[in-house]
Order: sequence, then C-alpha cells, then structure tokens
Amino acid sequence: MKTELIAYHDGGSLTSGAYKLDLFEDEPIPLIFTADDFTNIDERSSTYSKSFEVPGTKTNNIFFGFLFDSKVDSIFDPHKKKKCKINQNTTEIFNGWLQLVDIVRKGKEISYEITIFLMR
Repeated sequence: MKTELIAYHDGGSLTSGAYKLDLFEDEPIPLIFTADDFTNIDERSSTYSKSFEVPGTKTNNIFFGFLFDSKVDSIFDPHKKKKCKINQNTTEIFNGWLQLVDIVRKGKEISYEITIFLMR
C-alpha cells in the first residue's frame, strides 16, 4: 500500500499550496483512532497520531522552512498547525492538522518529528 502525507501552507506566501511530504519507507504513520463517549459530553477524545519522524529531504525542508538552519529566516511558524491529509492508494483516509514537535539531528542527518490530529 502506498501512503501519502499531503500538507498545506496557508495562502499569501511564496511557499503556499500543497506539499506531498516525503516519508521514511520503513516507518508507518501510527494513527490512534478513538470513539467519543457520549455518556460524558465534557470529555471528548480525539483521533491523532503518535509522534513520528519525516526525513529532512528537499521537499520537507522547503515545507518546514529550513527551520534547522539558524542562518535562514524561516517563515514557518512551528506553533501553528497546518492542514493535512493522509491518502492510502489515492483514497483519503484521514483529514486533519499537522503539528511540528521537534527537529531531530542525527549526525548530519535532519528529520522532523510531527504529530497529526483529526480535523473536527
């Protein structure tokens, strides 16, 4: 099965639009699906992913605004969620928000730790 993670920048900038983010081939997107408990309306559970990493490829670095490089004036705001969707074999299976959690450095390799939340 081919999994795609599509993320969107808000309009109004040179980097606005849809980005097909690169994924590690051997790492699945760990989604946690939950159902609402209608007996206690104050406590709503949510569908989300465990945090996972995407590689620091050219496409991903452009989407995340080269945040790992202190010499670059990045327009990416890590405090704001970005719209995203997950497709499996061209069928949309998830529509939600992507949040950058951390930038991971392993020697010269860069990756981005992210979490995804269901859009409500």
